[in-house]
Amino acid sequence: MLRHLTVRISSFAFKGEKTDERDIASRLGVTHVLEGSVRRFSDQVRVTAQLICVSGGYHMFSTDYDRKLEDMFSVQDEIASTIVGQLAGHWGPVQTTEEERSVARRHVHNTEAYAEYLRGRFAWARFSPEGIRRAILHYERSAEMDDQCALPYSGLASASVFLGAIAHMSSTEAFPLAEAAASRAIELEPDAGDTHLAMVKIFYHWDWAYHALQKALTLTPGDTETHHLYGMHLASLGDFDEAISEARTVIQLDPLSLLSSHALGQVLLGPGRLDEAEAQLLSTLETDPNFRMTIETFARFPEKAGRVDATHEMLHLLEGSGEAHSDVLLDVGFAMAHSGLGDVERALEYLTSAKDKRMGSMVFLGTFPAWDVLRPDPCFAELLDSVGLPATREEAA
Repeated sequence: MLRHLTVRISSFAFKGEKTDERDIASRLGVTHVLEGSVRRFSDQVRVTAQLICVSGGYHMFSTDYDRKLEDMFSVQDEIASTIVGQLAGHWGPVQTTEEERSVARRHVHNTEAYAEYLRGRFAWARFSPEGIRRAILHYERSAEMDDQCALPYSGLASASVFLGAIAHMSSTEAFPLAEAAASRAIELEPDAGDTHLAMVKIFYHWDWAYHALQKALTLTPGDTETHHLYGMHLASLGDFDEAISEARTVIQLDPLSLLSSHALGQVLLGPGRLDEAEAQLLSTLETDPNFRMTIETFARFPEKAGRVDATHEMLHLLEGSGEAHSDVLLDVGFAMAHSGLGDVERALEYLTSAKDKRMGSMVFLGTFPAWDVLRPDPCFAELLDSVGLPATREEAA
């Protein structure tokens, strides 16, 4: 049985590597690998697709398609349909919807613009602030080259939300940009931007009516980004069991994604499952020791709470980061450090500043353990109310 996977990010892990199919299958948790290549000769292009049975090491089929480059997009449907037919010959009929069959047709516009979009996807897959900023430049260029294609607008919305959520772009810049891009994507393709609009509603408008997110889950049930957002939404409201389940679903869909691995470790912190969270975050760093999001999470790890030396070290790191990266908003980090030192007044000052800047991480104000020391203070309850969250972690759960 062929397992259907959405591995948009995981596939980038093998770019530039000479990796044995068995190793790929093991890392992705599959029994068969469908691989392909595209070769260009002047205005001609040859697409090769082959299905490999990993256990036996044999090719179940291998097919070449020779086409003119200008016809590349129009032939994608044909290639996809042919491969589905080949799969059906081995496993029986493969059910596909007209929506799935018309994916290529929807994007038939400009090959160079599409190539620019793919460069953005590659930069996005690195999940570093620098990579995301490069992705935005590629998406913007792609949209300029072809303003009738929804893909670069969806990418622009996703990248902007990401930078806004991790405070590497001001919320007042990132989220309106994401909202405009997502709206344009939906204008071009009705189902293209619901996930991104839901992100903006939750992280920027603090709108907890998640009908847009539910619609996105219905339209794209296999989309990792949508499941990731849904998991964060559940965690923000204290439904940690379901949030952890969603995080594991994302890893099943995209097993080599650093963001997916990090997200599971992050959500495990909510219910205080520190040993599991630490193991998951360490697993993320084993894949990429320089993955900044996980490094920053360890810098604020809850086990450091109450350890004055570690908390002062955290403050020192934050101050240094602020000097080196003036575009990074550190209010929540400073609030966490002062909370760890028991300085409730300073912590609340920083959280109030974060609220005024509409920082995305405020959505976890009601459930994150670092704020437990602040909860008895009336000012904290006022902050929660202003964001529209329950007053206590127990109420959230």
